[in-house]
Amino acid sequence: MNCDQFAENCELYVLGSLDSAEANVMAEHLASGCAVCQAELRRAIAQSEIISRTVPLVDPPARLRRRIEKSFVPDRAPRWQFWPWAIAAAALLALVAGLVLQNRWRQAEGQQSARISNMLEILAAPGTKEVSFSDPKIHALHGSLYIHQKLGMALVVNHLPEAPTGWKYESWLVPKNGAPQPIESFHPDRSGRALTVVPGPIEVSNLTAMAVSMEPQDSHPTKPTKVVFAAST
Repeated sequence: MNCDQFAENCELYVLGSLDSAEANVMAEHLASGCAVCQAELRRAIAQSEIISRTVPLVDPPARLRRRIEKSFVPDRAPRWQFWPWAIAAAALLALVAGLVLQNRWRQAEGQQSARISNMLEILAAPGTKEVSFSDPKIHALHGSLYIHQKLGMALVVNHLPEAPTGWKYESWLVPKNGAPQPIESFHPDRSGRALTVVPGPIEVSNLTAMAVSMEPQDSHPTKPTKVVFAAST
């Protein structure tokens, strides 16, 4: 991957709209130490945050997809002309989906907004380590763990099933020695994506993983009831 290709897909990468193979290629390029693309990533993250703070909290109507597709593809366009428009439409749909997701995360201006800002700061900071993971026990589940010793950790999960009625998910820090430490309870959105953030500083050398468990809805767990998956640090 070259820098032009990275810049072309950077916004979609920030929004989490690329498939795992494309995202891995982007992550590998960043890991190579390319200063130009690291700066481009920080720009895209800042831009995404600005947009997420200015777009109202709304769920788009079902007709939005049809309207976008119709605006990109003329009714009588020759078949061979469809593909460039389809690619552009897909990119726009991915951007809309990402903005909707970010606004669902921004359900309140207080604590939730601070968590998003903290996550974006972790993602943009030089020296942040990204660890991708998946779990064969849960179909299509995958995500990334972003680790920065001073700023903290951010866990982004995709395709996490909705917890059964009466249950919730809980995130945990798993130290090398001692009991797991609960972080926060959460529920995935309708697309199966969830976010949990641990503010820094963090002694990463003393951790083995960030785990997610399933807990009774009204409980305040001190140890995991049923571990769903763990992302090694």
